[in-house]
Amino acid sequence: DDCIPAQDWISAARTAIHRFPQSFVWIGEVFRNEKDAPEAIPANIPEDHLTLTRANDPWLLGPTGGNSFFRKTVFATVGLFDPLLGQGSDFPGAEDGDMTYRILKQNLLVTYINTIRCVHAGWRDDIDNIQNAYNYGSGVGAMMAKFMEQGDYYPLWNIFPRRFLSRFLSLPYNVLLGRKKKFCTNLRWSQGMIDGFLKWRSMNKSRKTGDAVE
Repeated sequence: DDCIPAQDWISAARTAIHRFPQSFVWIGEVFRNEKDAPEAIPANIPEDHLTLTRANDPWLLGPTGGNSFFRKTVFATVGLFDPLLGQGSDFPGAEDGDMTYRILKQNLLVTYINTIRCVHAGWRDDIDNIQNAYNYGSGVGAMMAKFMEQGDYYPLWNIFPRRFLSRFLSLPYNVLLGRKKKFCTNLRWSQGMIDGFLKWRSMNKSRKTGDAVE
């Protein structure tokens, strides 16, 4: 991935696993200052951790697939990452949010702890980052549609309004305040969520129609 671990990454993860042995997943912190070198990641930061279970907002825990540790039994319980979600897929985002949500739904404990640290390598410019916002939004929209079609409305009615609705609502304010970059980013996020949601619905409808014909 484009996440570079801190020098104590493995030892920090082992410490976290021993401290929270009931958990099935341990998610670390990714520092978003993309100009930082791995050796510049803060070492003596105050510890912050959160453990969740049951249906919940997975983004309360991060999450980031580039800085996570899973018990092997997790994959036997909930399956692998959804191949339709994430960079390089039909819906290039939210694969880690989707996976974490599925784990939480199985009443398995997931722990975020900021002592497991990575830095995100800076290789995109502003234009690329704005376009990538569309990719992330597409994945989120597809995830909402996916669970809705399974009869699970929690992501759509609980996670979406608390986590993502503000991106839509902020658009006129960013225009009025002249925040062009913020406006463009949230616009692409919003467009991606709408397109991802509708595309997943259309794809699933086509699949059901094909199955009925066969």
